[in-house]
Amino acid sequence: MECLLDAALDPVLDAAVAHGEATDAADPAGGAARALLALTVCDPACGSGHFLVAAARRIARRLAAVRGGGTEASRDALREVVARCVHGVDLDPMAVELARMALWLEAPEPGRPLTFLDARVKHGNALIGAAPDLLRRGVPDAAFTPLAGDDRAHARALRRRNRAERKDVCDRPVEPPREAADAWCAAFLWRRTADAPPGVTEAVLRDLPGAPRATHEEIARLRDRYRFFHWHLEYPEVFGPDGPGGFDCVLGNPPWERIKLQEQEFFAQHDAEIAAAKTAAARKRLIAALKEDPDRTALHTAFEAAKRTAEGTSHFLRSGGRYPLTGRGDINTYAVFAEAGRALTGPRGRMGMIVPTGIATDATTRFYFKDLVDSGTLAALYDFENAAPVFPDVHRSFKFSILSLTGRALREPAARFAFFLRDPAELADEGRVFALTPEEITLLNPNTGTCPVFRTRRDAEITLGIYARLPVLIKEGDPDGNPWGVTFGTMFHMANDSHRFRTREELTATGWQAAGNHYVNGDRVMLPLYEAKMVDAYNHRAADVVKSATAVKRQNQPAYLTADAWASASRLAVPGNWVDRAETPPGTPPGRLAFLRISSPTNQRTMISAILPPAAIGDSVFLLHTRNSRDSAALVAHFNSFVYDYVTRQKAAGLNLNFFHIRQLPVLPPDTVHRHTDFLTPRVLELTCTAHDMGRFAADLGDTGGPFHWDEDRRGRIRAELDAFFFHLYGIGRADTAYILDTFPIVRRKDEARYGGYRTKDLILTAYDHMAASGLAAGARTPRRSARHRATGPGTGAPRGMIPAPRG
Repeated sequence: MECLLDAALDPVLDAAVAHGEATDAADPAGGAARALLALTVCDPACGSGHFLVAAARRIARRLAAVRGGGTEASRDALREVVARCVHGVDLDPMAVELARMALWLEAPEPGRPLTFLDARVKHGNALIGAAPDLLRRGVPDAAFTPLAGDDRAHARALRRRNRAERKDVCDRPVEPPREAADAWCAAFLWRRTADAPPGVTEAVLRDLPGAPRATHEEIARLRDRYRFFHWHLEYPEVFGPDGPGGFDCVLGNPPWERIKLQEQEFFAQHDAEIAAAKTAAARKRLIAALKEDPDRTALHTAFEAAKRTAEGTSHFLRSGGRYPLTGRGDINTYAVFAEAGRALTGPRGRMGMIVPTGIATDATTRFYFKDLVDSGTLAALYDFENAAPVFPDVHRSFKFSILSLTGRALREPAARFAFFLRDPAELADEGRVFALTPEEITLLNPNTGTCPVFRTRRDAEITLGIYARLPVLIKEGDPDGNPWGVTFGTMFHMANDSHRFRTREELTATGWQAAGNHYVNGDRVMLPLYEAKMVDAYNHRAADVVKSATAVKRQNQPAYLTADAWASASRLAVPGNWVDRAETPPGTPPGRLAFLRISSPTNQRTMISAILPPAAIGDSVFLLHTRNSRDSAALVAHFNSFVYDYVTRQKAAGLNLNFFHIRQLPVLPPDTVHRHTDFLTPRVLELTCTAHDMGRFAADLGDTGGPFHWDEDRRGRIRAELDAFFFHLYGIGRADTAYILDTFPIVRRKDEARYGGYRTKDLILTAYDHMAASGLAAGARTPRRSARHRATGPGTGAPRGMIPAPRG
């Protein structure tokens, strides 16, 4: 909390004191005191008032200091600050009462009742309300999007009616009373059915006194249900015609909640059977069955009401016009509060909020963060890991940030950043804090404008250097911005497509016969459904999927194969589910370039990529479609290199890699890579094609010798050569190469446990030095072929020698 006040409130106090002293030369201290007492501070999701109390104390200390008083002066100052400076809103009425009580107890004054804070700390939904400019524009046609339980034909008719009325009555002003603001909000949330009261359309809004009584009653019902809160009416001294147009400081820790109703979470409190359903499809069948059971229709009604409330809130946030930057995607309240807080901040004010780091790194918030960068209003972003934990109910790996912004009349030439902090004291370490200009952020993430995630200043410098030398995979808006010609995709959604999946038990019970990791029944074939847990770098058969006897939620668990199993070219990974080949996309390529969606910058490796054989693939594995197998081989080598993984870690703060991350990661141009095909392709082939099911991919690259023998020592040396190769072509010097390898502590720890030292680093640096001495730019030699599996069984054949390092 103190760190947040340092970033957001202290600059406001400094500016107020300086302004007050400058404008009252005769009494600088008095001018400063008056300026401090004129400040307005607001927490739009104040809860029980912790931030308001802390802000009031800090303002009071500064006020007492400029007055030169002692302890009694501080108590008097706190009373004045509480009475004049603090404002708060919360949706929970009990929290509002607690906040008022907390503030009253901070500065008790004999004879003054608790109700004196009613005008400052208020009950309402800070996110749902009207604004003068929105009222002037009237009811948008988007308000009539049907929600759960609505009649779509009726909704379309209301939309047509509203469109016609906007043309006819748009010159008639909307009356300013509170009910007009309530009616405007209610238009988005109205039931669109034939038996509903006459709804709010453009004509009704502009002639509200003439609306039927039933319409007024429904407006009042929706107002009370959603707790509409109109900032310009609740705080006219701040947002009225004579007000400053915003608070001097907006701060707080808003809720981090998804707006969309989660079925499993809802029924966890009401029906254990429905909550524990194995698939989404099974859960929906159980929910639908509630309507047919007379004893359980009330539960179904409650579920539908909760779903409509969530849908209505989401609809308002998306379509109301107040949140154009964050009211999109799968909305989380913290993001919308961040946009609301910015709008509530005065032109020369400051905002500070504690929010998940996703505000700066996630796809759904990229428009908001990019606007902060482009406008120069981003002052600081300090990212913390919840290791302590600061928030006991949140996972310790979760990342949150202090987000500090300036008002719209101010501009910061560069913003200050720090990531992976565990203690605010680390902000004093100059190596942990660095500044980035808007231009540098745009260079690093040209498509989204989202924030890179650097642990240290050196990481920032290395990564900026890479981006100055290499293009991104896809630069949006540039007609030549996709030189590799890649597209992205998924195949099967693990929840929505679960009705297509078949287990081993279901298949064997209906006459299907196992054939490798497929099942056959006459001419029909069931393909294995690949999940992320089955895949590792250059290895499409890392693990089988087995059912856990003890797990409640994630029953499918990996059973990792051993080197002995991998030595058999016939031993394939066995999934937990299969899909009919007829339901997979036609035109299956010889191999699919894939990467794992679930990851983390704190894992052993963040980017994990492989070539997969023809199969069904779940959405925990993302696919890249390339022009040919040669390009797939080149890109899988890129993706699995340490230098690429290192940059990925600077760009992905959360637990998911997404397409937007990959699109703007640096990749060598195709022309550069194709000059080294003779070096890259044989190495990728040997690492990838170790089983019979990869034969089509190998043949497409001109190799028909059969699967390569699995030799872990040899594979380690081949991967080291590939890593050294990419370090050179990415322009990384030897000292920075060694530093980058040291940023993978789990790799080091596992090497030390197995080999007694950091073997991976030693192999890569040895290959790096050999390439440097040999002159990498002159090209690379083709490796000697290793011995192959010549039969279907394991152990037939042995490698004839290590691949020589490239020379000349």
